[in-house]
Amino acid sequence: MSLLIGKGDTIYVRDVELDNEPIIVEWQQWFVDRTESYIPAQYRGSDGTNPGKSPDRHDRSKDMYTVRINRDFLYGQNKEQTKRFLVLHNKDNEPNQCRFVQSAILAAGNEAAKVARSMGFDGGVDIVKFGEKYFGDKLREF
Repeated sequence: MSLLIGKGDTIYVRDVELDNEPIIVEWQQWFVDRTESYIPAQYRGSDGTNPGKSPDRHDRSKDMYTVRINRDFLYGQNKEQTKRFLVLHNKDNEPNQCRFVQSAILAAGNEAAKVARSMGFDGGVDIVKFGEKYFGDKLREF
């Protein structure tokens, strides 16, 4: 099992990541349609590993933001517990993990399709079904 980012860890987000196009996550909660924008950003752990997603936040130094993971963050991970992504948002919002995967795939468009074909998926529907299996649970708290 790989080392996963956890509560109390520090991650680093490059400034330029915060210029990324926001992804729109849509879901239904209590029979009401919900929509929220998120900025996808690659991060690195203090050991230089663990790429994933995280919005901007906290201490800024040079061309990086230094972010301490606390209980404000939620996370999603695969069943094998080898990959994790972070989400910072209003905890009253309850989109499932798969909503983030679907939105990121749709936002990536052609590039996502190329990667998907290289992984053996024929179309967008296959990718979304894979994402739902991979990240189908609720976001978790630290």
